[in-house]
Amino acid sequence: MKKITLFLAMALGSLSMNAQNDYIFSALNGQTYTELTGDTSINNGQTWDWDYFGEFTIPFTFTIAGQPVDRFAFDDDYFLFLEPGADPDIDEGLFAIIPTNIYLQDRTYNTGTSSSPLSYKVEGEAPNRILKIQAKNVGAENAADIGFTADQFYMNFQIWLHESDKAIEMRYGANNITNEFLEAFTNEIDDNLVAIFSLNKAYLAYGSPANPTYGEYTEENMIGDPSMYGYPANGTVYRFAPAGTTNAPVFAKNTFSLYPNPASTVVNIRANDVTEGPYAVYNMLGAVVAQGSLTGMDTAINTANLQEGVYVIKVDNQNLKFIKK
Repeated sequence: MKKITLFLAMALGSLSMNAQNDYIFSALNGQTYTELTGDTSINNGQTWDWDYFGEFTIPFTFTIAGQPVDRFAFDDDYFLFLEPGADPDIDEGLFAIIPTNIYLQDRTYNTGTSSSPLSYKVEGEAPNRILKIQAKNVGAENAADIGFTADQFYMNFQIWLHESDKAIEMRYGANNITNEFLEAFTNEIDDNLVAIFSLNKAYLAYGSPANPTYGEYTEENMIGDPSMYGYPANGTVYRFAPAGTTNAPVFAKNTFSLYPNPASTVVNIRANDVTEGPYAVYNMLGAVVAQGSLTGMDTAINTANLQEGVYVIKVDNQNLKFIKK
C-alpha cells in the first residue's frame, strides 16, 4: 500500500503562518451533487483494494500549487496527480488530493463483484473545461477491523479540476459515515484528514466539516491536530482557488484601506472605486477565520467573535493588517 508518508507520519511541530498561501480556501454547503453520466471507467469493473489504476492524461494545462501536472491515477486510497516525467514509485513530483483519508476499498470487495466504480469525465469547452473524477459507493477498508460490518459504510465524492482558473474542488455526495466510525478510525488508525499533499507541503482543511479552518504547512510547522471532526455532509464543496486567480470578477486597479483600525466589533474595507470580489480574513496562524464578498466601496466585516490580536485581510492579492481589540 503506497502512501505519501512524509506528512501522514509527520512528527508534530510548532504552527506558524506561511508568508503567503498558495490557495484561497472556501467551503459551500447545500450544493447539488450530481453523479456523472457518460463517464470513462477507471477500474473497468474490477474489484479493488490495494490497486493502482492509471495513468490517465489530463486533457488541458493544469497546475497544483503552481507546479504543472499532466497525468492522474488512482493509488490504493486516493487520487495521485503527477508532474511531467514523474515516477509514481518515487515521491518527487507527486500530489495526492484526499477528500478523505479513510482507507478505501470496493464496498463489495469480498464478493468478487465490484459495486464501487471509479471514473472520470471532461465536461465543457476550452478554455473552460472541467475534469471530473468520481468515486461512487466506495467502502471503508478497515471497517471490520474496528468493530463494524465489512460493507457497512459507503461514500460518494468527486474531484473537479477547473481549466480556466486552476481551482480544485472536492465535492461530497451521499454517505453513511458515522461519528462512531470516525472515532474508532482516529483512535486506532490515524487522523481524519481532508488535504492536498505534496512531498514537502500539506494543504489542510480541518475542524468543523461545515466551516473548516484552512492552513498550509511544511514539516517544520505542521499543526498538532489536523483532523476534520466529522465527515462532510451531502452537498458540501471544498474549493481551493489559486491565490490571485480565483473565479471572482477581475478587479480594476484599486487600492483598499481599513477602518476603524484597531477594531472592536466591525472593521470596514474601503475601496477607491466600486468593486466586487472575494476577501478572506487570516489569523496569525495562517487560518481563514472569515470570508465573504465585497459589496461596493465600503464592506463591513463582523469581528465581534474574533479573539483579540492581529489579523490580515487578503483582497485582490493585497494584504491589509488590522488589530482586533
